[in-house]
Amino acid sequence: MYKGTGQGILLGFDTGNNRKSLRWGHLRLTLFHNKMKDDVWFMSEQKSKDPLHGVTLEQIVSSLVEYYGWPVLGSRIDIRCFNLDPSVKSSLKFLRKTPWARKKVEKLYLVMKKEEGR
Repeated sequence: MYKGTGQGILLGFDTGNNRKSLRWGHLRLTLFHNKMKDDVWFMSEQKSKDPLHGVTLEQIVSSLVEYYGWPVLGSRIDIRCFNLDPSVKSSLKFLRKTPWARKKVEKLYLVMKKEEGR
């Protein structure tokens, strides 16, 4: 098994009965073996079901600031980094250390995306 990090590097290789699964970044490729013919493999692709997959925290905060602005964002999620001298940098620092606040921000981001889709 080879493991690495970053885009374009094989992240995992699993084998099972008549199938092999490869993970490449956010894609998962599954190869199915045809029992009738030894040299035939079929491929299927599975994408992540997580709506936040591939979206960085910085992208989330920047999108929320652009959509709502700091005053509204600070009233929707009452945390100091949104209300007192707000900046993306200070918000990222706080949110990376505070799981409960990050969950609130991610939840608001999903609500924003739903509103944008209407």
